[in-house]
Amino acid sequence: MQRNKDQTRQRLIDAVSALVERSGFHSLGINAVARQAGVDKVLIYRYFGGLDGLILEFIRQQDFFSHLEAFAAERKLESAGDVFDLSRELFIAQLRAMRGNRLLQEILLWELSTDNEITQTIARTREEQGSRLVQRLQHISGSDQTDLAAIGNLIIGGIIYLILRARTVETYSGVELRSEEGWQRMEKAIGQVMDALRPQN
Repeated sequence: MQRNKDQTRQRLIDAVSALVERSGFHSLGINAVARQAGVDKVLIYRYFGGLDGLILEFIRQQDFFSHLEAFAAERKLESAGDVFDLSRELFIAQLRAMRGNRLLQEILLWELSTDNEITQTIARTREEQGSRLVQRLQHISGSDQTDLAAIGNLIIGGIIYLILRARTVETYSGVELRSEEGWQRMEKAIGQVMDALRPQN
């Protein structure tokens, strides 16, 4: 019984995924999702409390940001150097995850252009998780001179913009956005920024 429930839940999440990939978030509706999944729409209410709950679960499955704390928790962090090494890894991992996930890109575009209960919930969740992680890293780094939150915002904001911009332009400031070489330059630049900020003692 539980297995059937889990399978049906995943079929509904997969249906949302298929609709978003094909036509974006505006294509989502109770009837459209149920039809795509091949199940009765009443199951959306039973298993997710409604369409909003289903969309939230779909986003959580795709959202790289939701896994940042777990990613960091697996690392042994004892010094400022460890913090900057981890930060470099996190930024590059985010870049790769977003580049390789068209659905995550659709989610980000939707969040940037839509203000509703779902996007507000995701924003609050990300803010809570991000604040906890940054506070931990700031404490371990032992420095009040380097604003890790602001630096992270600039780097992540740049990553998101350039990945989304790559949908409509081939180059940006002379860097190719549709080639591996171009993105390798981006990754190298992230490393250069973090090395320049890394404490020398």
